[in-house]
Amino acid sequence: MNSIQHSEILSAKLGKHYREKILVSISLIGMLVSSAYAALLWTQYEMLLSSATDIIYALCYAGTFHWIKRNKLKAAAYWIVLITSLQVTLGSIFFVGAETGFQLYFLTLPVVVHFLLNEESTLRKFALLLYGCLCFIAGHIFRNESFMAPIPVDLAQGIFIGNALIIFAIIVSAVKFFSDEVLSAYKEQNKLVLTDELTGIANLRFIEQYASKLLLQADRYGHPISLIYFNINYFQKINDEYGQKVGDRCLAAVVNGVNKDIRGADILARVGGDEFVVILPETSLSDTKVLLARLAETINSITVKLELNTINISASFGFSYCDSSNMMSMDQLIKEARQGS
Repeated sequence: MNSIQHSEILSAKLGKHYREKILVSISLIGMLVSSAYAALLWTQYEMLLSSATDIIYALCYAGTFHWIKRNKLKAAAYWIVLITSLQVTLGSIFFVGAETGFQLYFLTLPVVVHFLLNEESTLRKFALLLYGCLCFIAGHIFRNESFMAPIPVDLAQGIFIGNALIIFAIIVSAVKFFSDEVLSAYKEQNKLVLTDELTGIANLRFIEQYASKLLLQADRYGHPISLIYFNINYFQKINDEYGQKVGDRCLAAVVNGVNKDIRGADILARVGGDEFVVILPETSLSDTKVLLARLAETINSITVKLELNTINISASFGFSYCDSSNMMSMDQLIKEARQGS
């Protein structure tokens, strides 16, 4: 699987993750706020119709989970936009008035469109924003005194300021959330590009981009650097006889064994199907030979047990060494070690 495919899968995964998280958050907040206002309108103002309306809205927000559970996140997003717009517009016109500032929540609609419906066509996104603009104007201009709650001016101003602060917090949180998701995606993508998908260790690309810098440091400061190369014997035969899954188990067993023997500063990388290298910074020639013998003993003692058979793992080894007197490139180190295996 190439890096482009990895990127597409990662993008889809992150997209579903944050859409679902946003929808759940909005639904829960809508349910709680609507229920709280229903209780307030009933207990403080004895407005049965207004209270019943907010209860209905709370139930409608709960209905969002119907779409989320069926993985219809786009439908859930449209449902949220519809319910919220009706609640804010009708509530501003009939129950609380524009002075409470609830119509300001339409200022967050571009954020909702960006995060939840960004994959929609430009025409649909424009239509949603236009719809939100019209609802904002309606909620700000029109007023019906028939069912208005008798909210004092000072309290209305306080509610207006509170709503404005909440909207500000929503927009700031959205910006932070977006930046965090981008950073997370970058880190995950970078990890996919520079690690072997099967074993989780470094791959050849990592060696080319980063490990080669160790040679520059070794050359500059006069430090030695060694490389051990090994490949699993008869690996293709194992795959042919027992299947790729068994072969993968063998690779994983080898990686686990080698990781226990090397230092934290050493770099284990998979550079081919059954080929591995261990880069050893600041390691003398004698210490390299000692580690090679230990790795050979470790790998040659590994067995993979199957239902009817047991596979005994073995490997062929080679090594290379350089210091400031005979500095080589990473390709040369790998080539020399491979030839000695």
